[in-house]
Amino acid sequence: MIDIISKGPTNVLLIGAHTNFSIFLMSNPHLKKNVQHIYVMGGSLGVSNSNCCTKNKSSICKLEPCGDPGNVFSNYDSNPYAEFNMFADPFAAYQVKLNQQCDELAQI
Repeated sequence: MIDIISKGPTNVLLIGAHTNFSIFLMSNPHLKKNVQHIYVMGGSLGVSNSNCCTKNKSSICKLEPCGDPGNVFSNYDSNPYAEFNMFADPFAAYQVKLNQQCDELAQI
């Protein structure tokens, strides 16, 4: 990775957990300027995955989970909307977003 990014402007596609790229960015801050675009497979942004109010016959609001389920199929009930690449290493995903100095970070 260091050889390619050292050569000049580079596009990066992250299709798994962000751990290795996060370590690269923290270890080589002088090369951040060479990362032109970062494309991240990481779920959706702006989807309402919170509680929704559904009214029953008596017009009483009943809060229920809504939104699209994530792709973490395990016994973790704490976040049924998580996307695996973010759930696997949220600190690394945060570091990639925080440390990006590129023109564009696209989450797909």
